[in-house]
Amino acid sequence: MNTTKLWAVLIWGITFALTATSSHANIASSIKCVQEQLNQSGFAAGPVDGLFGRRTHRALQAFAQKNGMPTEPPLIKENANVYCRRLGLINPDLQEFWPARTKPFEITAAPSVTPEAVTQIEAILSKLFVEIPAKLGVELAGTEQIVIAVTADEVIQFVSEAGTVRSINVSEYADEHCPPTIGAAGQAISGSFWICVPPGIEKFSGKSLARLRFVLAHELTHSVQFQVSGTVERSVGNNRKLLLLPGAIWFVEGIAHVVARLTTTDFDLSTYAGIGLAGYDKQRVPNLSGLEHYGRLKENEQDIYNLGELAAAHLIAEHGLEAVTALFHALGEGQSWSSALLRATGETPKSFYDGFYQKHNARPANANNDLQWGSYLTARQPMRGGPRWGTVDLPFARKPPKAWKKAPPPQFCQHLICP
Repeated sequence: MNTTKLWAVLIWGITFALTATSSHANIASSIKCVQEQLNQSGFAAGPVDGLFGRRTHRALQAFAQKNGMPTEPPLIKENANVYCRRLGLINPDLQEFWPARTKPFEITAAPSVTPEAVTQIEAILSKLFVEIPAKLGVELAGTEQIVIAVTADEVIQFVSEAGTVRSINVSEYADEHCPPTIGAAGQAISGSFWICVPPGIEKFSGKSLARLRFVLAHELTHSVQFQVSGTVERSVGNNRKLLLLPGAIWFVEGIAHVVARLTTTDFDLSTYAGIGLAGYDKQRVPNLSGLEHYGRLKENEQDIYNLGELAAAHLIAEHGLEAVTALFHALGEGQSWSSALLRATGETPKSFYDGFYQKHNARPANANNDLQWGSYLTARQPMRGGPRWGTVDLPFARKPPKAWKKAPPPQFCQHLICP
């Protein structure tokens, strides 16, 4: 795409009006996709106006009943991408209405992001939008909205103006990680994800490029699951209920890490086996069953990402990437985590967890473990842009307690950015 033309489309206005318009337009395009397919199939959804009203809802229910199409996740506008895709899978002739066929993603960039950085990110995304869906055996139907920003205020403004998805901790994540000290940081939302980049950067290279590619691949893996599984309402504590991805949180984040690493580095599953549980005391490894709920994300964030990644790699080694996609589909049809895992792998969570710990000659702590932040060990090291705690994780590391002594396994640092 011509750079001048690209920026005519991408630049935010001072009042951020474009961010709200773009996000709403993105959801509207998926609703139009549903309406067009329903009307073409003889189910009167009404005008193709991008509004998820009663006629569209009733037509979708009628189509589902006649064709045996699951109606989980909930029939709400945030899941329009899921039903846009499902309708076309039932009748492939309808796939001509999939927005992703002509535009898999759109970029909205803050004026603080340089045009050169946007062009480079667009090139990386163009490649990843082919590689990751192909790796998972999924064709995306809806167009993903990608927001590139520098400051937390820009990100928060985008989410609040859009007002379409009740995402978890957007303000907290953005405040902590924008601007990042190197590469990028980000978070996925249904139908979109935001990326923060360092200010003034014109060309990513070296570690900053590696981290940017990893973060983009991680968030795009979430986008694939959003389009297959949709969003469901989950309680995350303090009487808060948010629309989140279904499934155990260690699986959601661990799979995104593994797919991103396998896509953007020369890691393979044998490398994971060599790393093992090097960062843990093998007699006190957190129990994965205690890391299933979203509420654990704040208390056991390091374990969810680090142990989750190793467990996800174990799942793929034992059952293949096709099991991951099968899990996405089962979770999207409303199955519980236990039922979905059993359907996709033939294992219950207990048998899978037992096999994981046996493979690594480790013993899990009790399910209600108190290993908050202390179970994975890191070291304090200088980081570009000022002293920060370095970890093997991207991009959600926080300051761990002083009792942590060991550094991340060097195998991770070979390819991932351990400052």
